[in-house]
Amino acid sequence: MDQFINFISYQFEVYNQPYTVGQLLIVPITLLLGIVFIRRMERIMMTKLWAMEHDRDLILLIQRLYMVVTYILLALLLLTQLGIPLTAFAFVSGAVAIGVGFGAQNIINNFISGWILMWERPI
Repeated sequence: MDQFINFISYQFEVYNQPYTVGQLLIVPITLLLGIVFIRRMERIMMTKLWAMEHDRDLILLIQRLYMVVTYILLALLLLTQLGIPLTAFAFVSGAVAIGVGFGAQNIINNFISGWILMWERPI
């Protein structure tokens, strides 16, 4: 038992960030338990929604939103367990948002132009 505790508490550094073997073993365990929990909650939620006989498209939209949000939260939890600061992703996400904005600018422009053409055209 003493050897196992020594193995779990063995400390090493990656990019000047200290880690222990125990911390690295907790991450896959948390990932596995998180995925199992998310899927079970999804099944429970879906059976209740199907029993209430909601619109099929609405149920599938809720399912997709639930899965995306919970997997993102699980990824953020795993990053914080590893001690990776989430502020490091703020710059990258800002750059991605600006890129998507510039990319969507042409699509929005074409959409609005289409509406204007439909209003001007006599029926």
